[in-house]
Amino acid sequence: MSRFLDDYFDQGYNDDNPMPVDVLISIMQDMKNRQEGNALPDTIGAEYYFLQDFITLDMDCDFPYIEKDFLKHCSDKLPEFLKYTRNIDLDARYNENISVALQKKILYVIYGGAQSGDVYCRELLKYLFKIYHRNLYRTLKRFRTISMDEILGLSDEKEENSQLGVVGMVLIMCPLMGITFSDEVSVLYFYLIKKMEDWKREEYIEREFPEDGLFEECMKTVDAWMDDEKLSSKNKYGKKYYADERFAEECMNYFNYPGDFPFTSLENFMGLRIEMTRTLMTLKMNHPKKEYTYEQIQHLTMIYTLCSTIADIADRFDMETDYLLSKYDFDYDDDEDSLFDPKKIEVYKEKEKTEPEVLKTKASSTPVSSETEENENEYLKEIARLRSSLDEKDREIKRLRDAYSEAKASRREAEEMVHRYESEREELIACGDGMNDISMIEYAGLGAAMENAYPPVKEMEAAIKGKKIAIIGGHVNWHNKLKQQFPGWRFVLSEASKTVDGKMLEGCEKVYFYTDHMSHVIYGKFIAAVRERKIPFGYLGSIHIESVIKQVYEDLCGE
Repeated sequence: MSRFLDDYFDQGYNDDNPMPVDVLISIMQDMKNRQEGNALPDTIGAEYYFLQDFITLDMDCDFPYIEKDFLKHCSDKLPEFLKYTRNIDLDARYNENISVALQKKILYVIYGGAQSGDVYCRELLKYLFKIYHRNLYRTLKRFRTISMDEILGLSDEKEENSQLGVVGMVLIMCPLMGITFSDEVSVLYFYLIKKMEDWKREEYIEREFPEDGLFEECMKTVDAWMDDEKLSSKNKYGKKYYADERFAEECMNYFNYPGDFPFTSLENFMGLRIEMTRTLMTLKMNHPKKEYTYEQIQHLTMIYTLCSTIADIADRFDMETDYLLSKYDFDYDDDEDSLFDPKKIEVYKEKEKTEPEVLKTKASSTPVSSETEENENEYLKEIARLRSSLDEKDREIKRLRDAYSEAKASRREAEEMVHRYESEREELIACGDGMNDISMIEYAGLGAAMENAYPPVKEMEAAIKGKKIAIIGGHVNWHNKLKQQFPGWRFVLSEASKTVDGKMLEGCEKVYFYTDHMSHVIYGKFIAAVRERKIPFGYLGSIHIESVIKQVYEDLCGE
């Protein structure tokens, strides 16, 4: 560690041996902090490196027991503990794997509990430090006050941890062990912040966006491949991709998972054509001069799909973990769509009755603090409140930035698709006499129907109004429009998979899936329910109300 500070107190710096920039910046920040009369520098850098190296291989094996005991003692205190933590990028995408991300999140909550003054959390951290970092713990026990030179000497001695990790642990654990710091140690806080920021800049992955027109260009290529394959042999349509899919299913079965698990775990699958287009576009973004065959793209599309699944699972895991750890606050009163209301649980009513007695007991058993202690506690609470508020703003900014990136990419894809298909549509002319020709006529710029064409839309609507139909998937606004014309039909939003089950399909004459706005989760759930009940089903390819009417009429009333 002395390498990165290069004998801070040594006067050996000269023209041939200049002071490192990182060290100089840290010293200047420390001097400024002292001049402004601030007590301690920000500890976020120390917290970051403490979290990186505190969990050893032995602790990793024992962590289920650690988290179980922690939650047993402190599950009701998590929101309070989180006020003493910040946003340090602990999600799976910033760590080695999902398990490590979870462990670091729980460890950081334990740290927050220790900072809040919780006795169990303080003793738990000291105990973990004692048994999993035995040598470092024994060395630190010798100190009552520790200097920067002594801290740097400790870091040089340890091979099992990174030097920065050891410094971070020392800065975090010493206050818990009653060890004070010499004044010059404050420089180390600034140094760790600087190294953390540098590391994050190096590791940050900024999503690249394709050039204008690239998505459209790739889709034209994919369309040409797929159309050519359909002309040559319908039986071979996408055969390479589906061969890979079958192998993926066999692999999942080998690991004792359902074969379709990778595909039902996808949040948004828009069909093989779009997946191939996105695969080709990703390749062109990274290797613009390289050419690919249709067979290669089919193979690589399966890899793209599996990578999408991994990302979706990790994102979902992070989200659910944050919910369980109370990282996000919910205001049920402001959520009009939520059916769940915790106030209506009977146990809450009982708790409200007994709460005054509990408060009375607490008040009588709490010792009177001195004015100094009260002021100090208020000061610490205000710091925690401000940090929590700042962290919440950071999370909101990050969430909005990610949402903007996704929306920007989706909008670009949609605009290119619309532009392409509108251009093709204007050049087409179609005619027909049957229901199977309607979609063609509607799509074409010009269309004509023969004498034996199907009845007007109003007659078709009247004929199917009394039919028992279920629509799975699609946007809520589209559902509402259909409900106005067909109040007897049943509708399931893609987001409602957890609140609706397959029993609602009983008695239906036919079930339709709108897969362009549907997750694999809900599709897998309801396709199983349909097959179990042997209900006829089909797929809707358009949100145009007339097209829906015509398709349902053809299926149920057509000859």
